[in-house]
Formats: sequence, structure tokens, C-alpha cells
Amino acid sequence: MSEKQVFNINQKLFKQLNDWQEKMEKKENAKAEIEANNEVNRKKQNIDDAQKEK
Repeated sequence: MSEKQVFNINQKLFKQLNDWQEKMEKKENAKAEIEANNEVNRKKQNIDDAQKEK
């Protein structure tokens, strides 16, 4: 295998890794956003429940 072929394979693998890392980052960000929204909704529900009890 020539140096050029090895370089091209390395470039391709690096791009695949980078794409995968970006995908995982987006997935983690979406998961964190969902968790944050769920927490806000739980707090709102607790407030609503407390007001209903009065």
C-alpha cells in the first residue's frame, strides 16, 4: 500500500470519526434538553398540584 493510499484511508477514517462524534454530541444535547424540559414540567406540575390543594 502506498503512502498516498494510507493517507486517503486515514483521512476517510478521520472524517467518519468526526461525523460520529458530531452525531453523538447532537444526541447528547438533545437528551440534555429533554431532561431539562422534563424537570421544568415536573416543577410546574408540583406548583399546579400545590395550588389545587389550597
